[in-house]
Amino acid sequence: MWRHCRQEVGTVTRTIQKGESLFACAQTFQGLFMVLSGSFKSHVALEERDADMILGFSLPGELLGLDALGEGRHQMTVTALEHAEVCCLGSVRDADKGPLLEQFSVQMVRERLQARHALRGNAVERLWWFLQDLSARYAGLGMSRHTLRLPMTQTEIANYLDLTHETVCRVMRRFRDRCMVMYEHNRLRLSQTVRSDGI
Repeated sequence: MWRHCRQEVGTVTRTIQKGESLFACAQTFQGLFMVLSGSFKSHVALEERDADMILGFSLPGELLGLDALGEGRHQMTVTALEHAEVCCLGSVRDADKGPLLEQFSVQMVRERLQARHALRGNAVERLWWFLQDLSARYAGLGMSRHTLRLPMTQTEIANYLDLTHETVCRVMRRFRDRCMVMYEHNRLRLSQTVRSDGI
């Protein structure tokens, strides 16, 4: 659906460079955005850790800005992981039409479920869940569910799953040694034969 964003809701697009924020925590809500290309991470600052906590990652076709619908201010900062482009949807009233309304509901439910599942289980289960979830989302874009591009770093994955970078590296090596994945740079191929109970 994101491919038809310009025809559906207008022609206003915005290009975001890697490391640039689309909006910041506490910023006044100016409208929703749909990712057309590239990817983003959502994060909040944790004063007690003197660091950011990553809340999620967004891919093409997904919406950004839903966090501000209730309070009128964003509850997180959204930053581009790479060169990206978004479509500006405007206010909820402007965007509340056709399939977009359905997508609001579906994505909000998915994000709640992601938040519940991301920190469940041990390190192996968390990382395998993350890869399977990413696989399903790529499949929803009409792309291969077995060959994944990882725009985020292993450090960012570790942050999201509340693991250490060393643990993610160790578990990824375990997956590779068991022929569950093939990993090179930011490309990962998932085995088509591994069952979830085989990890």
